Amino acid sequence: MLIALAWTISSPAQTVSYYDTSEEFVGPFPSWKNVQTDFGAKGDGVTDDTPALQRAVDALKDMPSLNWSVLYLPAGTYRLTAPLTTKRDQHTDYLGCSIIGEDPATTILRWDGAAGQNMLNLDAWYCKVSRLTFQGQGTANVGLMRDGGFSTYCELSDLFFRDLKTGVSLAGGRGDNGQAEHAVLRCRFQRCSRAGLVTANFNSLDIYVWHSLFEECGSGIYNVAGGYHAYENVFLRSRESDLRLDNLCVFAWVNNVSVGSRCFFDMPGHSWPCPVLVQSNRVYDFTGPFAMRTGTGGSQVLLDNVVRSGEPNDTRQPIHLAAGDQLLLGNTFTVTNPVNTAVADTRRDRYRVLDNRVLKPADLAAPSPALPQTPHKRRRVVFEVRRATGDDAAELQSKIDAAAAEPASSKPVVHLPRGSYAIRRTLVIPAGRDLQLIGDGPGENATSLQWAGAGDGPVLRLQGPSQATLRDLGISGRQGLVIENADQSGGRIYGNQLNLSGTADTPDKFCEYGILVDGVEQSDVTLVCGGFGRYQYGIQARGGPLRTSRRDAPGQINVLSGAASRGARMFDVVNAGRIVAQGYWYEADWKYTAPFIDLAHKSGTLTIAAMPWAVNTDGPFVSTDGFSGTATLLCNNIGQRIYRWNISGDGSRCRFLSLCNSFNMASRDLDSADAWDDESAPAAQTAMLNCNYWGNKTGRLANVSNKKTGAEPDDAFIRECLAPLRGLRLDPLTPRKPEVTDLKLIRVIVTGAGGTLVHLRR
Repeated sequence: MLIALAWTISSPAQTVSYYDTSEEFVGPFPSWKNVQTDFGAKGDGVTDDTPALQRAVDALKDMPSLNWSVLYLPAGTYRLTAPLTTKRDQHTDYLGCSIIGEDPATTILRWDGAAGQNMLNLDAWYCKVSRLTFQGQGTANVGLMRDGGFSTYCELSDLFFRDLKTGVSLAGGRGDNGQAEHAVLRCRFQRCSRAGLVTANFNSLDIYVWHSLFEECGSGIYNVAGGYHAYENVFLRSRESDLRLDNLCVFAWVNNVSVGSRCFFDMPGHSWPCPVLVQSNRVYDFTGPFAMRTGTGGSQVLLDNVVRSGEPNDTRQPIHLAAGDQLLLGNTFTVTNPVNTAVADTRRDRYRVLDNRVLKPADLAAPSPALPQTPHKRRRVVFEVRRATGDDAAELQSKIDAAAAEPASSKPVVHLPRGSYAIRRTLVIPAGRDLQLIGDGPGENATSLQWAGAGDGPVLRLQGPSQATLRDLGISGRQGLVIENADQSGGRIYGNQLNLSGTADTPDKFCEYGILVDGVEQSDVTLVCGGFGRYQYGIQARGGPLRTSRRDAPGQINVLSGAASRGARMFDVVNAGRIVAQGYWYEADWKYTAPFIDLAHKSGTLTIAAMPWAVNTDGPFVSTDGFSGTATLLCNNIGQRIYRWNISGDGSRCRFLSLCNSFNMASRDLDSADAWDDESAPAAQTAMLNCNYWGNKTGRLANVSNKKTGAEPDDAFIRECLAPLRGLRLDPLTPRKPEVTDLKLIRVIVTGAGGTLVHLRR
């Protein structure tokens, strides 16, 4: 149900709707510490709460020695006269901590100190900060400064930043100590004069910004250095640009809405080959000279965007393309000559434009941006799991059984306080029970279920169709989670910050499969802000009876925004399985015998977009020996040592497209043969289109189509290869029907050696 919230803005008048979702907040729990009752903060808006809050965050430092990991701020206005600061001195300092407010509408950190200072300087990792408002009063510098040592796997959710210079800065001022792998979820940035969110270190990478509002900021998201991906955000009246980047990375900007901003994105002065996927964004009534400006030398794909100019007789060209390699497909404009290539060198630059259309401004519907609301605080029946009972599995199973006996609509909670729980027999959550299994955070210093039984487990079996929610948990075992009977039309398996990894950097400690999607083809599998590490296969999709018999099935497997390392075959399809993957970073100083994309003698549909691959291997990057299906790679940056893509074997049913990819770290001039080896017989239908290389040497690779150098594929082939990406479906996280799978895995880490960490069974 959409809940309309009137938003007072100047021309054009605008309303942002906030819709309810199946997300909810059910804390605080007895294991949490309270800044008022435990540390003496008042929250009355008068008392200087700086000393009390500083004592509270100091108490989180030595995480291994604590029996708690969550610091809770009840509703109130907390007056700050100096920055709150954390500083790591050891590896485990602040590792796995959480700072959580009751509700951002009622839990406010209000700045009352000297101008130009930060409100919170946070040096922590595997951390979560949620449900607070940072009120800068027009004088504070940065609301949340993420700095100090390197950090990873952090969540910033349901945070409001108002009247600051910068809302969040992901700086990392000491060399390579960036702030990486941050999920920024449902935040609101209002009147941040420089920017809502800034990445300011070359190692501040993998920043995933989802479902956030940026209103009347200088820039919405600003890449000074590092990189980010932006999905389903709303930008209102940005004074400079909604999305800005000053330095090289790979970007995915998908399903965003912009209204009344100067421009949607800008790459001022950018001169590196920067792959960017700009997909399905809606831009209304931009106020500057252009709506989108690409950087010199880049490889960009502009796909299915809508740009409405402000006036019926507007002559501004909304798209300014710099020199580079681009594809524009399926975009909608309201001016007859929408693309400006004035700075391009027509002798060298390559633009492929097809299926764009022009409408009258009046024929485009008025903007109707909608965002998920902050999850409401719910009062649920809570079953607290006792620690140190001597049989953790029996204790936890008894609480699960008690929760399952509650009325179907009550969404009871089984809460596990911080600690490690030895599980000697498989835990079972019954089918159809809408219950929540919640810990105090994933990882080594929070809540962890450790397999201690005979055999391989699994640790947890979810009978299906499952309606369960797992949140803030770590799970360790050779077989982690098994989800049964997960395939129903309209079903969904949703993972947010689901991280899967083997246990050590030797092949015998790798997991075999991070996620095995085994015949699930009617339910959607949507994974966002996640990660894979130390694996033989990151995610493998196996087709079910419909797809293996060449019939259609409604389900999608979408893997969007994340990071990975230490593994080959990150995305894998067999038996007509299908995966669309975007916005992952891969980096590892590791040699593998298998190709990173290994499609040899397999079948299916695989689309990989907007990913940087920093890899070290002696083998090919892609192998399609005898592959039957469609593989498309676009807007990726592939490099360090490998370039070769091998196409071989029986190609009679193989379609392969390499589009607008960049090959980096080139120490010499490359030609198409360095990256493209097509020995298929019968010949596959293949093309390498508008790809380039950079490093000590820079240049463009000749186009290749069906083994013919200098040729381009026809329009129909491009449309066919991009159809899975263009069909990407991101449904709101609203409840599904009770008779189908509706499983949520939110901020869950699963580790284990040799087995399958998450197994989704039909």
